[in-house]
Amino acid sequence: MHNLFTKLGLMLVLFQSHASGSIRAQDIQGIDSLFSALEERQGFNGNVILQQNGQVIYERSMGLADVEAGIPLDSLSVFELASSGKCYTAAAIGMLKDDGRLDFDDPVVQHLPGFPFPDISLRHLLNHVSGLPDYMEHFDAHGEPGGLACNQDVLDFLALEGTTRQFAPGDSFRYSNTGYVVLASVVEQVSGFTFDQFLQKRVFLPLGMERSLAFTLAYHPLISVHGYAYGHLKDEQGNVTATNKSPATLEVYRWGLRPVQGDGNIIGSVRDHATFINALVHGELLRPQTWQEMTTSGRTNDGRPTGYGFGLYVPEGGKEFGHTGNVPGYQTFFRHLNAQDVTLVYARNVESWDWSWFAQLNELLEKH
Repeated sequence: MHNLFTKLGLMLVLFQSHASGSIRAQDIQGIDSLFSALEERQGFNGNVILQQNGQVIYERSMGLADVEAGIPLDSLSVFELASSGKCYTAAAIGMLKDDGRLDFDDPVVQHLPGFPFPDISLRHLLNHVSGLPDYMEHFDAHGEPGGLACNQDVLDFLALEGTTRQFAPGDSFRYSNTGYVVLASVVEQVSGFTFDQFLQKRVFLPLGMERSLAFTLAYHPLISVHGYAYGHLKDEQGNVTATNKSPATLEVYRWGLRPVQGDGNIIGSVRDHATFINALVHGELLRPQTWQEMTTSGRTNDGRPTGYGFGLYVPEGGKEFGHTGNVPGYQTFFRHLNAQDVTLVYARNVESWDWSWFAQLNELLEKH
């Protein structure tokens, strides 16, 4: 999953908070007015939810789940979470750590025999400092047109003779979808469940996340997903086309989405995603020490902070965490402000690169 913002510096600009206390009614009204204006000019097609102390204080659906059929979104609509789903992979590793099945500093090869880089640890993968090459670039260059890759294909690519790393483990930070695919394979090897089964058993069912699953095209045709919001692209003339509604439009998904697991590929409602984030924050899934490690910035070998924990962007100061996600036709975002115990989640299914409203939204969250 390609991240919505490719440079860490830009990501950190989005996560800047100096606020504490409760969100005021007038600020919620301001947020609603902001989204009303966006909806009126068709600048936002998607769902948004705002929670404080685990309780919904604002929720809104704007636009259509299926533009061609004119089907509106509702509060239970299901979106592709893209890279916002990396926190599920990290949490799964954390749960196995709490089970005593692994440690974060274990070499990957300890759990995936034959993994070709014995000096890479689980922590290196979690923090994006492993230096592994990008599997998407490889499959784009060498994959069969229209083919679908799975996790074993990614592992086979890494094992190819001549496959080289971008840098030695820990020397630098580079956002790595490949690393999170490997982590999902570790979850499967250690737990004895497929990745989607593990999340269903340990996360979705216990938390009542009925609109969430780790999606694989082989197991779940889109038509079987109740309330699925199709992704759409908008051209310069304002014309909107679906990206994943039929075989003819699935080409943009050929690599990096299905059935590869771990680097994203979680689908769910914004309600469910907020439920998951609050379960992490309130200690329902991980032990306190494990959660603390998940929300602590990694560091390079020379001590530089990366601003990324385990599946989460964690800016300096420890005031908040969050993540973005982007795949063709979808953009997702979540942000949790620790002092206020406020969680914002939104998902868009008509892709737009207009972010003129984003600073205003943050200001409304932070002004009290």
